[in-house]
Amino acid sequence: MQRLTGLGRDELSNEVNTLAEKIADLLDILRSRARIIAIIKEDLIQIRDSFAVPRRSQFIEADLELGDEDFIEREEMVVTLSHQGYIKRTALSEYRTQNRGGRGRAGMSTKDEDWVVGLFAASTHTPILFFTDKGLVYREKVWRLPQGDPRTKGRSVANILALDKDERISSVLALPEDESTWGELELMFATKKGTVRRNSLTDFQRISRGGKIAMKLQEDEDQIINVAICLPSDDVLLTTKLGQCIRFSATDVRVFKGRDSTGVRGINLANGDEVISMSILK
Repeated sequence: MQRLTGLGRDELSNEVNTLAEKIADLLDILRSRARIIAIIKEDLIQIRDSFAVPRRSQFIEADLELGDEDFIEREEMVVTLSHQGYIKRTALSEYRTQNRGGRGRAGMSTKDEDWVVGLFAASTHTPILFFTDKGLVYREKVWRLPQGDPRTKGRSVANILALDKDERISSVLALPEDESTWGELELMFATKKGTVRRNSLTDFQRISRGGKIAMKLQEDEDQIINVAICLPSDDVLLTTKLGQCIRFSATDVRVFKGRDSTGVRGINLANGDEVISMSILK
């Protein structure tokens, strides 16, 4: 028993001595900045040797100017505009292809005495020109328009553009994203009093969010009826409230320089008559 007790006492004494040496060593490490740095370095070297892989990213010098649009995902949208000026964008994926005989589905919820006057598909990065009946033009990108599902009515354009109280959107044009191609396209204007004007689309490249004059109207009661993209090979068809119409080549109207001109006579109107529509015939 004495021998067994002596062996147990020796084991406990050795363990105590070992722990005392370890504690002394740890305290020495805490007191020595050099030893701490050496241990961290050794651990990092072991981690590098065990887990390091060659760098896959390449770092280069670049002068990047990123805006909000650079972080917008490119997605196809359906833009809808109502007569009373409610607008929205809906993801094209919200609509499904239906077979012949299908009933379809609502594309926009409208209030009483309101109806859809414009609908087109465009990318979120597509620039849009908004022409008003007062002769002004505004520019926005599709991604800035309010998004909603087919059951919603959208938001009033007056909350998006700086419109006057009695100002109304008369035309909405989706333009090519590549502005270098705008020089190949032209715009044809038509007013209620029968005036027409032809401009290069490049005249409308620099439009601030506050809007600019698109066409100078000759009379206070005159209004822009429609603005459409055309080519020199196209024809223009004007139709009036009293059932008159005229068709002429787009080249019969010279290309005007600038945005503040009044245009030329497109159709002679009888008393009480006015232009109600313009169509571009390919």
